Amino acid sequence: MSREKRNFGALLGPNPNATPENDVQETAGRQKGKRSNPDYVQVGAHIPKELHRQVRRRLFDEERDLGDLLTELLQEWMRR
Repeated sequence: MSREKRNFGALLGPNPNATPENDVQETAGRQKGKRSNPDYVQVGAHIPKELHRQVRRRLFDEERDLGDLLTELLQEWMRR
């Protein structure tokens, strides 16, 4: 399939409601996400399924983020 056929935005044409002011309003007040923050990297690891399930449940109950937990644990480990 050619690139032109996959570029749905080009098929739809310009957004008549898109203005620089709209772009600013949509992003104003939002924090920059970790995914787009150059100070963060994504890591991966294999852990037992049951441990993963337990961790996710506890994080949900405590309204915490896995990345924040890992950062806290790794910083503590590095202080040793």
